[in-house]
Amino acid sequence: LNTYVGGPFFATLTGIPALSGAFVEEPLKILGVYLLARHSKYGREFNGPMDGIVYGFAAGMGFEAMENFHYFIVTSVKEGMMAGWFNLFMRSLAFGMNHGIYTGLAGWWLGIAKARKGFVEANDLVVGLGVPILLHGLWNTLCTILPPAIGILTLVVLLGLEVYLIKIFRKVIREAQRDEVLWGYALGYAPVEAY
Repeated sequence: LNTYVGGPFFATLTGIPALSGAFVEEPLKILGVYLLARHSKYGREFNGPMDGIVYGFAAGMGFEAMENFHYFIVTSVKEGMMAGWFNLFMRSLAFGMNHGIYTGLAGWWLGIAKARKGFVEANDLVVGLGVPILLHGLWNTLCTILPPAIGILTLVVLLGLEVYLIKIFRKVIREAQRDEVLWGYALGYAPVEAY
C-alpha cells in the first residue's frame, strides 16, 4: 500500500515519498488496538491511558520487528550482508523504539477517551493519530532530506530527535501511572466486568 499508492501520492504532493509511511502505517498499527478497545468482551480490560500505552507500544514494536526484518532482507540482497546488518543495527538499536512510541501515543489517547466516556469511537482514533503522524512524518522527512553524506551530523540530529521522543513518551507514561494510582486502578479497582 505504501509503495504503490502512498509513496507516489506523497511524492507528487510534497516531493517526499517517505511521508506516506506516517499516513499509511500509523492508522494501520493502531487499528488493532482500537478494535480491541471497542470489543464487547475484551474491551472491558482496556479501561485507561496505561492500557492504551501498553497495547499501542506492543503493536508498534511488532510492526517494527517485521519492518526491520523486511529492510534487512532487502538491503542485504541489494547492497550485501554488511549493509544489511548495519541497517538492522541502526533500525533496531539506535532508533528501535520509534514505531512503539508513535503507536503508544495513539493508544494513550484511546485510553484517555475510554476512561472519560467508557467507550471509544472513530473520532477518538482520528484525533489520537495527529501527534503520531506528525512525529513519524518529521522523522521520515529528516531521514530523507538529511543526506547520509554528511554522516555524523545526520546521526546527531536523528539521535537528538530519538532522545526527545523517549522523553515525551516517558512523561506520558508517568502521567498514566499517576492516573492509575489516582483512580485506584493500580490497586485493582479498575472498572472490569466479569465474563
